[in-house]
Amino acid sequence: MKKLSCLLTLSLCLTLTAACGSASSDQPAPTGDPGQSPVVAVSAPPAGEVTPYTGATFGLSRSAMAEAMSNTFSSSDLPNAFENDPDISELPDAENGDLVAYSYSICPGASCILYEAKDSELTQVFLTGDSSQLSESDAKVFGSYLAVVTGGFSSSEEIASLDESLDIANAAFTDGTMNFFNGESASFSYIVTGGLAMLTVLPPL
Repeated sequence: MKKLSCLLTLSLCLTLTAACGSASSDQPAPTGDPGQSPVVAVSAPPAGEVTPYTGATFGLSRSAMAEAMSNTFSSSDLPNAFENDPDISELPDAENGDLVAYSYSICPGASCILYEAKDSELTQVFLTGDSSQLSESDAKVFGSYLAVVTGGFSSSEEIASLDESLDIANAAFTDGTMNFFNGESASFSYIVTGGLAMLTVLPPL
């Protein structure tokens, strides 16, 4: 787990350099479901008990991911969403078990949510940006965050294919965008609906 966290930190740092260099380009925004399937009705466990999570995880904790992201952005000119305390929401009885959502505000109109199996590991990274609330400069910040996160979960060998498949730079906030990519370390979706862009990163399929 520690090794994976270190590799992720290095990948994020390398990706940040490229993201900052292309921050002037049109920014994309993903939309769609935050990666969670419709909740299935199940019998609730006794109060105080945790429903074990049975879905796939990234093999590191939410805190390790947040620390890696914070270290990455603290060395850049971009705002560091992860230096502040997140808004925390518990999601009991999700399809695969209990989850906790940690929402970090990137800028007005954009946020990054880290989903973690309760008392366990990271299950999903979700970025969302609302074009109606983003200023031009904030849209560029959001685009840089998208680039850093996608790059952080992809290898140097597959980054070109990932960029081509998600096509975030060209799609930007184009309504109806639905682009997908399944890589070695993660699966990605970039969706835009009604001006709302969403990037979902899940463990590989």
